Amino acid sequence: MAGHPCPETGPERNIMRPASAALLALLATLPAAAMVVVVPPALAQPAGWESTPVDPRAMPLRSRILLQDALVWSGHYNGLLDGGWGPASEEAMNRWRATRGLPPAASYPARDLLALFVQGARLREQWGWREARDPATGAVYGYPSAFLTPRPASDGEGLDFDGTLSGFGMSIRKFGDMPGGMGAVFDRVAREAGAQPSYRLDRPDRQAMTVEGPRGSAYFRFEKVNGAWVGLSVTLRNAGEQHRRIQSVVASIFSPTGRPPVPAGEATVVDVVASVANRMRRPGPAPAAPPESP
Repeated sequence: MAGHPCPETGPERNIMRPASAALLALLATLPAAAMVVVVPPALAQPAGWESTPVDPRAMPLRSRILLQDALVWSGHYNGLLDGGWGPASEEAMNRWRATRGLPPAASYPARDLLALFVQGARLREQWGWREARDPATGAVYGYPSAFLTPRPASDGEGLDFDGTLSGFGMSIRKFGDMPGGMGAVFDRVAREAGAQPSYRLDRPDRQAMTVEGPRGSAYFRFEKVNGAWVGLSVTLRNAGEQHRRIQSVVASIFSPTGRPPVPAGEATVVDVVASVANRMRRPGPAPAAPPESP
């Protein structure tokens, strides 16, 4: 329309270029801060806690997020840790219950959850899972230190990750606002990469996209924080189950706003289960990184 330059030809394109170039660069490398180990605190075990009924729909936000987090680690839930216990969360729980020979249920005794939380506790131990805050972007992130090491990005606006996890790329970035917002950047990235989005979330303050291509896949999620866009990019090439599990955990725990993924709040029997599971984890050597894909 006259008087409104198209992003492909007008000055908006030049403003968009740093962001889209950075994301496209990450796609092209489909691989050709104070840090703390996350350990749930030890809690007293009330007598008979194993029989305490758990109904996520009636539990406080913190407990629902802990349950979602445990399902992410088990590989049964692939979403944000928002505490919204809707059909996706309930179906994920019932899929996990099926792996244990347990029937579908909306409410269950706490003992049913112990194996779920033990699975996550052991993976955290094996992966050397750590969480930290990036001073450049303010984001809170998690990563498997057995495989990846963060380093400041060359442009000073985030982090890149190096390591031995073949075919896995990860970065955290902060971009200033731009005409069309991050949504316009995502559209351009998908178009220039020749990749078809298999998932797209398009909101004024939150943008997310998964693109699939012949060389692999990439996941992007950015949120508007204090007038800038802060987000995460993860790329996979010829990925196996472990790569996808790490991507899912990294994406779900990432917090562009810097708020902790699991908020403080009232402790319930779910916290007791997490504490018991942590004591049941079996420390051992970190597993070898997957071999280079042919």
